[in-house]
Amino acid sequence: MGTHKGFQGILGILGLFVTALVLAATPAGAQTTVNANWTGGVSNWTTASNWSCNCIPNNSSANVFNVTILNVGPTNVSLDDTSSLSSITVNTLSLGTNLTIADGESLTAAEGFSVVNTFNSGGSITIYGQSVAGTQSLLSVGAATPTTLTDLYLLYGGTSGAAVEYGNGGITQIGEPGSNYITSVGLYGPNAYLELSSAPGSNSALAGLKTIANGSLTLADGASAVTTGPLTNNGGISLTGALNAPNCGSNCLSGGSLAVGGNLSNTGTISVGAYVYGSTLSVSGDLTNSGTISVVSGSPAEGGTASVVDVMGNFTNSGEGKVDIGIDSGGAGGTVNVAGTYTQTSGSTDVSGTLMAAGGVNITGGTVSGENTMDASVINGGAVSPGDLTSAPTYECVSGPPCFNTLTINGDYTQKIDGTLLIDIASASDYSILDVSGEASLDGTVDFDFLNGYVPGTNTDFAFLQAGSVLGDFASVDISGITCPTCTLNLSTLSLDTGNTPPTPPPVPEPGTLILFGTGLLASFFLLHRKSRGPGSKVRATFSATPHPPAGRSRSVAEALERKRPSVGAGPARAG
Repeated sequence: MGTHKGFQGILGILGLFVTALVLAATPAGAQTTVNANWTGGVSNWTTASNWSCNCIPNNSSANVFNVTILNVGPTNVSLDDTSSLSSITVNTLSLGTNLTIADGESLTAAEGFSVVNTFNSGGSITIYGQSVAGTQSLLSVGAATPTTLTDLYLLYGGTSGAAVEYGNGGITQIGEPGSNYITSVGLYGPNAYLELSSAPGSNSALAGLKTIANGSLTLADGASAVTTGPLTNNGGISLTGALNAPNCGSNCLSGGSLAVGGNLSNTGTISVGAYVYGSTLSVSGDLTNSGTISVVSGSPAEGGTASVVDVMGNFTNSGEGKVDIGIDSGGAGGTVNVAGTYTQTSGSTDVSGTLMAAGGVNITGGTVSGENTMDASVINGGAVSPGDLTSAPTYECVSGPPCFNTLTINGDYTQKIDGTLLIDIASASDYSILDVSGEASLDGTVDFDFLNGYVPGTNTDFAFLQAGSVLGDFASVDISGITCPTCTLNLSTLSLDTGNTPPTPPPVPEPGTLILFGTGLLASFFLLHRKSRGPGSKVRATFSATPHPPAGRSRSVAEALERKRPSVGAGPARAG
């Protein structure tokens, strides 16, 4: 705030200097330029006593006004009572606090703002559009559009709209990198516009937007924008709808939409949709993400629409990137539709909605989880985790068991040697399932995790994988949470069977003295046969990746341990 006040002081001095020059050059009989400084605190523009000139700043045949409103004490200026004036026009406007323009009111800055290449000097402007057919609520700036938009700016577009109109140019950046002041630009309703005078009735001033730096852009309740080129988001993009949003009228059941005319790079946050209102993000090129992207459906029960992300190129999730294709209590989930390939090199993807990729899904790192649908063939070189039984009960479980937490792949599933399939088991009727419509080609690891102290009875069967056909075999099997000497991986039915000997909880670690006694004897064995898992050991059985045995044949985990002699409690750490 100190920086803003200092800047505002400099603006005041510059304003006086410019005014002196203007007055010196003004011919006799011409308009007089008057500096009007706000003194009214929290009050209305149209009260003359609120101004240093004891007048209402409004250009006339006698005077033109350079208006300065600084944040000195509690300050909030409203323009909502111009019954005797059709509009307010001033020469320049320097803003250091809030300015609210009410329904049907109009403010024109004839020569634009006094701060070059910024939207304003530290305040905010809120314009509420007329909710009944009538005059548009308009802030008209005669100068060129500022290159960088800063500070808080909210437009609520009603029936006839709320807008800021620029003479020419375009906004290329929202916010300033490294600034402590976060820019917020919000357009609410289908008639909220940042427009050029040459293209009114649209968000034409945003067409050249290239960067969202230390700031955010919100398009809500039917507001929309189109960029003609690529966009980099290092801040926030929110496409949403708000319950009982002001002046949204019949558009209250729609969200916002943004169309990017090139590649989209995201290191910040992108939120598409809300739990009631659907929104749309379309990208004509590639989408690369190392930040957070959430896509949440609208609720049909509330009259909402689905939220969709359409990518015409490829979608890459990397770094600490997180993609959450979410679901609400009444919807089918958000949708991500990729014309090319969806590739994840690290990070996480949750598919509680629908992920469609014409070029397939390629997982080389990180975890893909969820309990809905991937319309794509999937290559797993990372981790796939159907459902999430470790979190709160899922929506499929609200009505009671069975709660199978199924992740469906409409295509083929190929698991590579470094891939892992994670299966959570909470009860005999509540466990993870991977359902593959095509061929499942198996390798790598299947990891069974018995949760919350659950110990199954004898001959309990968990059909964790379903497929149209099966090729190959898992190279290794991990079991944690129980000790199961006769657990059997039944390859003909793709299930885990606990066998005739009752499984038991994992053994309690021996006292420290016994561990110390055995350390020397086991040291060389562990160096040769063991990789550290950290706390929470797992029984591990290692098999060769060979074709399935004849139908009806199964493999005993205990027999494999005896044959291959893998270390008890060894194996790679369980992915994400």
